[in-house]
Amino acid sequence: GILGISAGSAVAGIIEYLLLKRRLSSRIGPIGPDRRFLASVWAASIGSVCIALLVKTQIYHYHPISLAAIILPMYALLYLAFAFFCGIEEARRPLSIFGAMNGSR
Repeated sequence: GILGISAGSAVAGIIEYLLLKRRLSSRIGPIGPDRRFLASVWAASIGSVCIALLVKTQIYHYHPISLAAIILPMYALLYLAFAFFCGIEEARRPLSIFGAMNGSR
């Protein structure tokens, strides 16, 4: 059924990605993010989701739309903050707009 089609598509996508990555690595050298970057991204994500879930368990009685309006932006801001403090360059770019607003570059 639907689960089988979804699972089969996911497995096929993973196999295709791994084969493509192996072929590209043999032609142009190592590709993909380094382990420190991946560890930082995972740490930021796990830390953010733990705090967001903790808050969600405290305000579970709200309407689901209100809950989403509170939790999702909070998760996004927490992830951005964690990523910024982990030194992820991509997290610094959105925050640089505030420096541009103050006239500093």
